[in-house]
Amino acid sequence: MKRIDRAETPAEKIAKGEFILVIAERIARDTGLDGLSMNALSAACNVAKGTLYLYFKTRHEILAALFVKSLGDWIARFERTLTNTMSYDDFCQTYAATLIQDDLILPLMHAAHDQFDAGLPDETYQEMMESFQQMLDRQAQIFCDALNIDSETASRAVWAFYTAALGAGHFGAVERKRAALSSDIVHFRDALRFETMFLNVVSQLNLGGHSR
Repeated sequence: MKRIDRAETPAEKIAKGEFILVIAERIARDTGLDGLSMNALSAACNVAKGTLYLYFKTRHEILAALFVKSLGDWIARFERTLTNTMSYDDFCQTYAATLIQDDLILPLMHAAHDQFDAGLPDETYQEMMESFQQMLDRQAQIFCDALNIDSETASRAVWAFYTAALGAGHFGAVERKRAALSSDIVHFRDALRFETMFLNVVSQLNLGGHSR
């Protein structure tokens, strides 16, 4: 792989930072977030760690950049999938289905919740939170339009959906088969999936009576 040199202009720095982020995303997809270290990224990018720190000061800054990118990509994907005639149940199912199309987004949501407050430098944390707020505002407008609810209700619903996804994200798809399990336990275990846990929560939200 060609070695990248230190950037000399702002445009070069942006381009090389984007290149590093692409490689970081590739590592995270191949090995999970735990496999994304500064050492692994330095080796994969063929740069010295000192050069890497010119673009991202810490591993948390890389995770924050991936979080903002992944969340923005998901919002665009979610919005494209919605239709004007969609029921509330279909809206909820579409939210869940599009969210888990990207294997990284739920782990990144947990990283954002658990690590960024303490792990990010103040300036980076400020920038990340501003981007996060903008994306939540964008979601609120999507909720307004799709569900025909007022802006205040939409803002609360966005946070409720996000919180439900964060909690349900601890439960993944069940892959391992256990032939010895009784049918009752199989049914119970199948309920401990992200989609089921998430839909069980958001289906209980009372969004009626708030039409504009």
